[in-house]
Order: sequence, then structure tokens, then C-alpha cells
Amino acid sequence: MRNKKLVCAGILAAIIGQNITSVSATQIIDSTVESGYDATDTESDAIKSDEGNSEEIEAAEVETEGTDQVNKYVLDLLNKLGVEATVSTWRSNLQYLQDNYDTIKNIENVDVELIDFYISEYESEVLAEDESENTNEGTIKIQPMAYFYYDRSAAATYANKWYNSFNSAYPNWHNSGGDCANFVSQCLYAGGEKMVGTAGAANATNTSNWFSYGTALDTTKVSSSWRGANAFKNYFISVAKTCKRYESGATAKTTLYNNVNVGDAISFYKIESGNYIAKHTMIVTKRNATDKTVILAGHSGAVNDLILSEKLNSYDGCYAFSMK
Repeated sequence: MRNKKLVCAGILAAIIGQNITSVSATQIIDSTVESGYDATDTESDAIKSDEGNSEEIEAAEVETEGTDQVNKYVLDLLNKLGVEATVSTWRSNLQYLQDNYDTIKNIENVDVELIDFYISEYESEVLAEDESENTNEGTIKIQPMAYFYYDRSAAATYANKWYNSFNSAYPNWHNSGGDCANFVSQCLYAGGEKMVGTAGAANATNTSNWFSYGTALDTTKVSSSWRGANAFKNYFISVAKTCKRYESGATAKTTLYNNVNVGDAISFYKIESGNYIAKHTMIVTKRNATDKTVILAGHSGAVNDLILSEKLNSYDGCYAFSMK
């Protein structure tokens, strides 16, 4: 899928709005490298958190580290290369990365894993736009699938066991875009959700697949839908037994309690250019009948006691996926 041709100087000129006639894209990138671009500086800036804040705020900062770190890293890189890149220009950002991939990955100190993560996330968003996803709040009509026995309790037990550590049987993506979707995928798998697809670069970016093979940080052996928050959302919109979308500020705590169950996956989203882009993934581990609260666990912010109705207020909304 990825077009690895280097764009010509004329196309670059159109992108950055400058009159470039004799300078090639490679020369532009070379000059950027010579000027001292260091990926580690950008990454360090992206994961800084304010000291002195409450423990809950610090946890929230870490939870959003994954997608925010990737976006900041890629946007900083593209702007250093002369591309006017913002979050809302993700389509042209994606196209530029695809067209210049071979050259960009050879820049000294560039974090190729973060570049790959950005590409796979937004490639899945392009594919998902073919589906009728942006519906009103409520149940989304989806195609039926062959259901299996899903053990909600087993999924929750796994979540409570591993929420504060990493299972060595799987790769740890915490420092490579975030581990939230990877962790929830493991929980669903522990509950009986079946992997779909075989390893390979094309299969890994196909949002109809969902798999994780081996323990290496290899994007050809772990599908974007398994490890990436937005690709995870796009996959389960299609295959979950039921899927409901809830809006921040418009959903009562009792509504969530009455509709969400233990073992359900939750994708929190932000609205960007009219698209629901998932930023974080968690799993339901408990429902409290006394105060009608739904409790979540997750990685990229190791927690197992977050209240869904409160967490929802940090985003524009969420999707709740039921496996049975």
C-alpha cells in the first residue's frame, strides 16, 4: 500500500509554498539532518508532564502519551522538513510520509516505529471512512459475525492482573506509540476473542485483521488494530456484537451503568476534522451497583480504578464494544 517514491522538487515546492527549482527533496532532508535534527529531543519534549499536579491528572497525561506523542513527533518532523503540518492536515501528512518513506526512514535518529505507527493509524482511518461510522449517539448497526463464547470474567481478571505490569508473552509498545490498545487486546484475547489474520506487512495494516504474534516490536507481526487505538476502534466497530457511542457531557452515569458490562472495550475519541479519532483504549473490569459507576483498567497510565463517566469528560466521547 505504501508508495515509497521520492517526490520531485516541483511537488515539494507546491507543498511548502516556495519556489524550489534546483534543490531535490533529498537535499532538503540532508540539510535538515546537517542542521542538527535529533529525534530524541522531540520525543523527550512530547512526554514531559507538569510536576505538582494531582495523581489523577498525571495519570491522564500518561494515558494520552501514545497518540499525542506520535502526533507531536510526526508534526515536528514534517515541519522541520518544510511541510506545513498540523493535526487537521493528517491526510496530506499521511500522503507525504507514504511518498517519502524510504528517504525519511534513513534520516539519522528518526524513530521509524513512531512514523510507522502514525501511518498505520491514519491508513486505517482512510479505510474506515468507507464505512458509515459517524452515526448519532446510540447503537450502531453492524454486520453479524460468528460468535464464540466470550468469558467476561476472564478478560477482567487478566486486566486486573496485568494493568500495572507487562506480560512478557507480548511485545510492550509503551515507548512506541503507547500500549493501551495492546493491553486491551490481550484482555479480550484472554476472554476468548479470536485472532484474525496472519503476519505480514499488508495484513498488519488491513483493519479486517486483528493479531499479535511473537514478542518483538515488529509491526508486520502485530496488526495495527491490535496495538493502535484508532485502528482498534475501526476493527471492533465492524466485528463487535454491539457497539454504542456516547457523547461527553450528554451521557448520564446511569445510562453508562445500564448499557456497559464487565469485559467490554472502551475507545475514547476526539473529533478531528469531523472524524472520530480514538485516542485511548480501556476495558471495563467492574460495575458498582451502589453508586452506579463503571470501573476501567488500562495501560499507558497504569490504572484499574478509573470511573468511566468521569473519564469520558476528558474526551469528546467514547465507543463501547460488547463481545457477547
